[in-house]
Amino acid sequence: MNMTMSNGLFRPTKFNPFFFALVLACTAPLPAVGQEIPSVLRLAGQITAGADGPRVTQGALVLVINESTREEEGQGSVLDDNGIYLVPMTKGPDFDRTRLTMYIQVDASKYQLLLGSSPVSFPYFGGRIFPTTLTYNLTVGAFVGSVGDSPTGGGAPPRPRARKGDIIPENKNFDVNEDGVFNQADIDLVKRSIGSSNPHPRADINGDRIVSTRDAITLIKFFTSTRRRGAGAINVEWATDAPSDDSSGDDGNANE
Repeated sequence: MNMTMSNGLFRPTKFNPFFFALVLACTAPLPAVGQEIPSVLRLAGQITAGADGPRVTQGALVLVINESTREEEGQGSVLDDNGIYLVPMTKGPDFDRTRLTMYIQVDASKYQLLLGSSPVSFPYFGGRIFPTTLTYNLTVGAFVGSVGDSPTGGGAPPRPRARKGDIIPENKNFDVNEDGVFNQADIDLVKRSIGSSNPHPRADINGDRIVSTRDAITLIKFFTSTRRRGAGAINVEWATDAPSDDSSGDDGNANE
């Protein structure tokens, strides 16, 4: 039974089950949607022209490329002639940690964007309540292709000659300096990035957005265990940049 006030006194009123059910429906918590909510990421910063690259002007397209598939995953633009750019992205939860790189398209030509001296590379992390903003100040790098080319942007560069002790990793994230092989140089590069205010963009091996000793330990464990397993994981036979008449494939170090 409900009570209502009349002339300063509480009087009983008839219970209304429909009104009571309506109140419960309005105050009940909404069902959790959790991981079904897409995440939003904004890429922002400034792009400057490289030594040999084109001038960056308002309206140039900024393309976000999946490092694994080489497919375009997002697109934004340069907002003014100072090179300020913005790329908004919205992706589902299964896209988290996907590694991305960025190109700029000037007229009909595409160019790699560099963070420092290396191609920009980062894992996707978006916010599910408010957008996450990643700020990268980039430089225009090498020409990679023209509009209408395959998603690889002109094809992958020739892989360098592998030498004894170099490992060809299945996990391409381990090749931090992107020279086609995994060796001590990659481990040293990650070590130098620990605690740095400007870590190498590929030094975050485990994708937790922090370059720490965990990243270095991951590389060291893989390196030592692979070397221990022997030649099955160490490839010294391919050398796509070798002269066609070099039948031995030996550059003086491969068979030491």
